[in-house]
This record gives sequence, structure tokens and C-alpha cells, in this order.
Amino acid sequence: MRPTLPDGWQWVPLSLLVSKIEAGKSFKCDERPPSDDEPGIVKVSAVTWGTYDEQESKTITDAERVNDAYLIRPGDFLFSRANTLQLVGACVLVSATRKRLLLSDKILRFVMPDALKPWLLWFLRSAEGRRQIESLSTGNQESMRNIGQERIGRIEVPLPAEGTMQRIVSRIEELFSEIDEGERALERVGRLVERYRQSVLKAAVTGELTREWREARQQDGSAAADGLPPRWTQATLGSLSTKVTSGSRDWKSFYGRGDGVFIMAQNVRPGRLDFTEVQVIDPPLGSKDAERSQVAEGDLLVTIVGANTGDVCRVDRPLPKHFVCQSVALIRLADPRIAPFVELFLMADEGGQAQFAETIYGAGRPHLSFDQIKSVSVPLPPSEEQVAILDAVGKAESELKATLAAVAASRNQATALRQSILKAAFSGQLVPQGPRDEPASALLARLAAQPADAPATPRRRGRPAGRRLSQPNPGVAD
Repeated sequence: MRPTLPDGWQWVPLSLLVSKIEAGKSFKCDERPPSDDEPGIVKVSAVTWGTYDEQESKTITDAERVNDAYLIRPGDFLFSRANTLQLVGACVLVSATRKRLLLSDKILRFVMPDALKPWLLWFLRSAEGRRQIESLSTGNQESMRNIGQERIGRIEVPLPAEGTMQRIVSRIEELFSEIDEGERALERVGRLVERYRQSVLKAAVTGELTREWREARQQDGSAAADGLPPRWTQATLGSLSTKVTSGSRDWKSFYGRGDGVFIMAQNVRPGRLDFTEVQVIDPPLGSKDAERSQVAEGDLLVTIVGANTGDVCRVDRPLPKHFVCQSVALIRLADPRIAPFVELFLMADEGGQAQFAETIYGAGRPHLSFDQIKSVSVPLPPSEEQVAILDAVGKAESELKATLAAVAASRNQATALRQSILKAAFSGQLVPQGPRDEPASALLARLAAQPADAPATPRRRGRPAGRRLSQPNPGVAD
């Protein structure tokens, strides 16, 4: 149900505010952002996350079809007509352009007076705007929805007097700027948490974390010849393992059915398995490939191909019928009791991660080989000290998780606060009504009288070009 509007406001179909909707075209492309002198086309993701992102683009290879009429320019209002249910209708105002990018067939440009663009942008991002977009979109699957131009025109927008509109937009931007600053502070906290986590891991795998533990037990304080703490030893990962392998290359015919799980690179995250995205598989049980790549509790998994090469986690529970793919290495230790400590070492920036970084090869698609994994040198404390280290790390990790939970809760509160501000804005409760504000009908009358191809009014440097709705005051320089 639409919110009730204040006196003088009215619900207006978007078709009365937008004089024209322009669609782009599809092109043959290379899947890379264009250089400064190459033409390109924007991806849907260029407008998905709140700001216009030129890096989310592809290079056009059939350049003879390029038409500058489709070029994206500062001040453009861009709208995604196709995406998931939650993201269809994402929109941005283009503040600046550097690359020569064109509209795609999935990105629309709304031609409208410049003064209306921020108002429409904020409304389409509000809960009521999203409700209408999602209800008007079509498609049988949530993974891809579409909203056509006729349906876009049916979106109803609350319209106040022009002066009220400008005051509300200014207040939204002021409040959102304050929230943005708070969110940047939360991001800084997140980075500090990760830095502290790495400092704990460093202290754990160098023995600094348990220095007092050793002193309390009156152990010999002299270091070993190789610089390790007393009673620590050094060994290669290969010498500690009974198996270093990965999955089969030839299992694609078994995808999509069965009750087995194919552990892919995206399932391996630092210190944990993430099964948000699952590939099921019906492997040939009893085969050498299945036996070789089936995981067991205590195994270490390392991504060996792709952007997150070197990510490490431990299988910390029984996982029947789970098999690694060819992009994930399975490391089975001879003594599974040391797996938790070895996992810590491999996750530490100044431990296993540093050794991985020295050996990873392939500029475009990073790789780690089995031999490189086996050559990693691991410091090993005595078993009782490993227990002390894991206990101390666990306590630190609990504190870090509590901090991150508080950060996540604050981010959720910020999201809710944004929607509360927008709800108040588009129901007339964010700023007081001006006693001399004209009704929305007067603004609509001016819009109807203004030709669609009226020339843009020059703006001050740094602001997008556009048309003002109000007439300039007599005798005042524009």
C-alpha cells in the first residue's frame, strides 16, 4: 500500500517525469576493460553497487558499429533493466567519465531535467521504489529478471513542490554523508581486526605467543640453532604428509546429480569451508580418482589455481562423500593431531602465506604446484605447546569474532537507518513544508510545457550539465 502524501504532493507515473528512455546495443567484445583510447561497453555491474564503476566494462571489437549517441556522459541517469530480483532496477548518477564507454542493451538512460535526477535516484533506492520495481519486473527465475520500458513508465513517484524537493534531497545527502563516514570508520575497524589477527598468528607460529607459558614451566630459554624456540623443530610440509593431491579433471560428466559434493576453490576460505555455493556430484565410487580426492577429517585444503590461490582451511568435521576439484589441493598429514597448528602456520602472512607468495607462478591465473606446497618449511612446537598456542589463538579469535559481530550489527543498523531516512523523505516527514511552496501540479505543468530537447543550462564546474526547472530570478546572473 502506497504511503499517504502531504497536501500539495501527488503520485506521478515516471513516464511524466522522463521525456525519453534510451537503450544501448550489444557488441562483440573482449572480456576486459578498455584502455583510454578504446571504445567499450558497460556491464550491468557498472551500475549495481551505488556508484558508477567504469572498470566494470568490456572492450568493443566491432568498433565500426560504435555510435557516439550511445556514449555515457557526466550527469547521465543510468538504470539496469535486467538483473537478479534484488538488483534489477539498480540506478546511478554518473558524476564523471574517463573512458569512452557506451550503453549496453541492458543499461538504460533516462532523459529528464537535471533537478529531478537526484529525487528519482533516491526514490528508486527506497523500500517503496524497490517494491514497485520488483513487482513490475518479469521473469520466471529470480536469477534473472527484466523490467521493460513500458513497465518502468508505470512506476509511481511521489512528487512535491520543487522547493520542497530540493530541501529534501539536500537533507538526504547530508544525513547519508554522516552515515557514510560512520561506515568508513567501521571499515577501518575491520581492517584493524584483520591486522590484529595476523599479528596473533605471527606470534603463534614464532613462539612469541607462548613465551610466558614456557617461562612459567622453567624451560630452557636458549633458542635452537635455527632460531626456533626451545624444543621446536623444523620440517617440510611434504615430509609431514602422506598425501598431497587434487581432484580429477575428468568428472564433468558426473556434475549436477547425486549426493556427493565437489569442493571448489570458492568453497575454501581462510580458516573455514564455505558451502554457500555447492556443486553436487555423483562420482564413480571405488575408482582411484574418487579414493584419491575424497576428503577426511583433519585434511588441509589449499586453493592452487585462481584469484584466491593460497587460501587454506582444515576439514574440522566428518564430511562423507566430499571430493576436492582439480583447483584444490588435499594435504593429508601423517599425524592429524598437528593439523590445527599447521593450518595456523599456513594462514599466517609471515608464515605459509609468505612462502606461497614466493613460489606462486602465472601472472594472469596464479598457480601453486604440489612440489611448491611440499617444499613449505613448517616450524613445529612440542605437542603440549601446540595445545597452549591453539587455546590462546582461540581466545583471541573469540574476541575478534565478537568485535566483527558488533561491526556487522552496526552496518545493518546503518542500512536500516538509510531506509528510515528515505521513508521519511518520501512521505514528507524529513523536512518541514515551505509555507509558500507551490503544489506539485505547478511543477508538472512546467514539465509538460518544457520541450524534451531543450538545451542544457550551463552549470558550475564540477557539476553535471542539465536543465533547471525553475526560471531564474529577474536581474540575477545565472
